[in-house]
Amino acid sequence: MTTIALKTMFRCRKTHKQKMLAQGTLAMLADLADRYPGKTFEYVSAYRVSRDESATSPHRHAQALDFRIRGVKLRDVRDYVWRTYSHVGVGWYPQGSTGAYLHIDSRPTLNDTSWTFVHGSNRYNPYWAELARRPEQVANKTHERKPGS
Repeated sequence: MTTIALKTMFRCRKTHKQKMLAQGTLAMLADLADRYPGKTFEYVSAYRVSRDESATSPHRHAQALDFRIRGVKLRDVRDYVWRTYSHVGVGWYPQGSTGAYLHIDSRPTLNDTSWTFVHGSNRYNPYWAELARRPEQVANKTHERKPGS
């Protein structure tokens, strides 16, 4: 896929402005595509620059992607990304208005952040994040890396 096609696909849906997604976010997406070959990825949101978007949102800086994978449990994807990568944000939205989805972002200069969005608010450092990174889980993973490295 070309750079122009990627920028168009992940453009801000409100303003139609375009910006290339961060390399680290694209690298995680490519890894997931390799992990789930033949599965359909549905993106919910990516680059967002409307006036109501927070200045600190990774969406505003084209570092984030909200998505789901048809036929794959989001819990499995969520735990894989959290266990495999560092310098990331992973948010789980089990009750999204358009259906459940997952948020991933690359944040090379920030600490890892995990959350679950339930009943209108984020719950940071949820129990699933602790479980996914327990030593027995981490020992079973094949790699730990920064997105894009």
